[in-house]
Formats: sequence, structure tokens, C-alpha cells
Amino acid sequence: MNILEFTEKVRAIATEGVYYARDPYDDLRYKKLLDLTAEVISSTLNVDKKILMTNFLKDSGIITPKIGVVVPIVSEDGNYLILQRSDDFKWCFPCGFVDVREDIYSTSIKEVKEETGLNITPRGINGLTFKGPDTYDDITHYQLNVVVETNKVKENSKISLSHEHIHYRWIDISENVSDSFWHSGHEKILNYLENNVTSIPLIK
Repeated sequence: MNILEFTEKVRAIATEGVYYARDPYDDLRYKKLLDLTAEVISSTLNVDKKILMTNFLKDSGIITPKIGVVVPIVSEDGNYLILQRSDDFKWCFPCGFVDVREDIYSTSIKEVKEETGLNITPRGINGLTFKGPDTYDDITHYQLNVVVETNKVKENSKISLSHEHIHYRWIDISENVSDSFWHSGHEKILNYLENNVTSIPLIK
């Protein structure tokens, strides 16, 4: 277990403690633990400690990974649509967090529409990916992403980018690109898709 994994486990315990503590002294102790975890993560990842602590205190109850979707859009020619992000300038598939009272399929439809202008129909689940501060040094939370399969689209379809992206392109699944080309975690997805074609169907 590395220091970040250990610190995240302590943070989860401390956050639950802040939520459930009834004694003011216990509340103070758990908040001190949170402050220590913020200090460790801040120094390890070079992130502002005050911002971390503010985000930590917003969480309550049992801490679980954030849930997101990744939606690889494949063309009728077998190429995949990728987007260049406006924040880190790296490339990714259409993706986003699942909002409260959304399911993964409605999130997939919404995110693809917002980020590309395309209307898609989810077909099932291709797989799951997991990432956290112990696997990538540019994120401070743990995230579980559901990779959603959709219908195929035409490559000449009109793509309308949102403010989150600056370019798009279609990529051959066998194209050799470095891991640094990808937004964190997305380098694994193309390799997975290249070697797996089955999916869990959508249950209606």
C-alpha cells in the first residue's frame, strides 16, 4: 500500500467520523485527521491544501468512488471519435460524471450530445475502469467509469464541440499513440476495445 492509498483510506474514515460524530471532541479529532490527509495529498500532488480541505468537508457519510461514463463512439468504418480537451489539451472519448437521479445510459446520451452534438443510443456496457491518485498524479479522487457501447455513426456526421474541447478526430483502433497522448485512464480503453468486442446488453 502506497502513501496515497493509505491516506485515502484514512480520509474515508475521518469523513464518516465527521458525519456521524455526536461528541464535539470526536468531531474535532476527525477534522484533524482530515486536515492531516489534506496536508499529505497537498504535498504529494502539489495541490492547494485549502481547496482540498474545502472539498473534503463537502463530502459526508460513507465515501465511495465517483461514478462516470466513457462513451467510445465508433463509426461505420470502425474508427473511434476522440476529443481534445481544453483543460489539459489531451485526448479522450466523450465522458462525464453521472449526476444525481441519472442512470448511466441517460448520462451517456446527455454527455455525447453536449460534447459532440451527436444523438446516440446506448446498447450495453463494454467494461469498467477505475482510477485514483495512486494511479494518476493529476486527480485527487477515486473514480469508477462505466464504458458504454452505442450504435455506430457515420464519420461525416456533423460534430459540434462544447467549450470543454477544442478539436476532434477519428482514430483507427490499431493506431500507435503514446500514453501521454491520452487524458488519464483513456489510454487503457482503446487497448481494451481493440481486444474485446463483447458487451453486457442494456436491460430495459
